[in-house]
Amino acid sequence: MKNVPDRLTGQVLNWQEKRENYKAIIEKCSTVVCAYPKKHYGWDEDQCQDFYLFFFDRMVKLIEGFQYNGMSFYAILNNTIALQLKTFYFREKNNNNKKSCLKYNSIIEYEEDRYKSRNFDFELTESACEKLCIDKNGRIQNKKISKRLIMLILKNSLIVDDFYIIKIATLTGVNEKWLFDSIMKLRAKCDDRLERLEIYRARASRAYMDLCRLQRKLGICLNELERRQLLMRIALLQERYETACVRRNSVHYCPSNSEIAEIMQIPKGTVDSGLYYLKKKLI
Repeated sequence: MKNVPDRLTGQVLNWQEKRENYKAIIEKCSTVVCAYPKKHYGWDEDQCQDFYLFFFDRMVKLIEGFQYNGMSFYAILNNTIALQLKTFYFREKNNNNKKSCLKYNSIIEYEEDRYKSRNFDFELTESACEKLCIDKNGRIQNKKISKRLIMLILKNSLIVDDFYIIKIATLTGVNEKWLFDSIMKLRAKCDDRLERLEIYRARASRAYMDLCRLQRKLGICLNELERRQLLMRIALLQERYETACVRRNSVHYCPSNSEIAEIMQIPKGTVDSGLYYLKKKLI
């Protein structure tokens, strides 16, 4: 048998040749598929199981159609899971939107109900109130903690909304308009990085799909000259795919500590240490 990079790849190739240990392969692949959403996105067990049922047929086809050309089966499985997670997520999101449309008479009624329900999401436990030094009036007494909490909110500018901006302004005593404007400025600075991230994601996805297509073509090709040409194209695509992945992973799209320091008009080292000590205190 060829030299293979991992045991799973060897098991798949052995099954294709001798039809042995199929159950062990399915069990191993199933473990990987169920664990991936929880590890990377924090999904609960029910969500992971729903995705597994959605992905199962594709997993079986991957096992049957796998051709080893330098990329391990484990890597192909993980990349396919990552792509299919997006499809699954948007499909579930569309289903939820359809249910909301059936439940509510209008989008305004739906938004009002959603906003009211979210008021309960910001309730702090007694332990959190104690750690943040929150008094009976709902204000943080310690100015250092207030300042550090603002740093943390600015760090997460891309995901906070108006509701949380109001709550944080109330907790810290900071001017609500200043906090809103600061978050808008940081989001504007992140736009270019988010655009680059999407470009690299698209390149990686395109290269991966081309790789899958050429690998399937190689599997049914009998002409030696065509096989060599296909192998050269596969090697080139693998290089493109790896380059796109490296560039994609190097994009830090969240606001940097330097940008937060500039907004708050304080040294960058103060932001570094402030975020570190706040996380340490809360955890």
